[in-house]
Amino acid sequence: MVSSIHGPAMRRARALTIAGVLATSACTYGPAQHRVQIEQAQVRPETRTFAAIVSSEVRREATGLAAFPDGGSPKIRDQAVTVYLGDADQHIVRRVGQILIPPEIEEYPSPYLRGWQGSSLYFTVSGCPQRGAECGEKTRRQISYRVDEDGTMTRVDAMPQHLERQPNMGARAPGERVYMRINATFDTVYVRTVDDGPFVPLFALNRDGELAPVRKAP
Repeated sequence: MVSSIHGPAMRRARALTIAGVLATSACTYGPAQHRVQIEQAQVRPETRTFAAIVSSEVRREATGLAAFPDGGSPKIRDQAVTVYLGDADQHIVRRVGQILIPPEIEEYPSPYLRGWQGSSLYFTVSGCPQRGAECGEKTRRQISYRVDEDGTMTRVDAMPQHLERQPNMGARAPGERVYMRINATFDTVYVRTVDDGPFVPLFALNRDGELAPVRKAP
């Protein structure tokens, strides 16, 4: 009599357990992908040198039930911003330093080069503190950094006033002596050093995700 009462209940329990296991296994994530891209490059005025910022992250895309209803939220870790300084005339570039994105701006982090004061470079990274939440003007935060010539990267409270920036025009600005313009795609830095000349690809991300000189044509 006991077995006849508990038998169906036990079968239902097993069915629920199996369904739970299947649902859990269906909420999966794809393989880890190391994503790297150039975010921005900017010329230091009156020089043939430039700065570039490269973002990187390890990302796992949602699959199965985890991808519903709108594609799902990926799992992201190891978010970082790396700063490079390069010289177009010497065709060299060096990695200056890297910061890990802090938790308070880990949602949609956006780095931006602000300009120079003397030999120091300034940039900001903005983002939101909570993954999956709406990231708007009220929740977005910004952190400022200074990069010194020796490669030291320091978090600062605010941006200095009157930072030097590349002229926001393709033509030579009035009084500009040393001419250089730069254009960056997600993986390549193009440089123009002659008025009305072509943009030439001089630097690009290599297989290791580092910004490096592009081999010149013979």
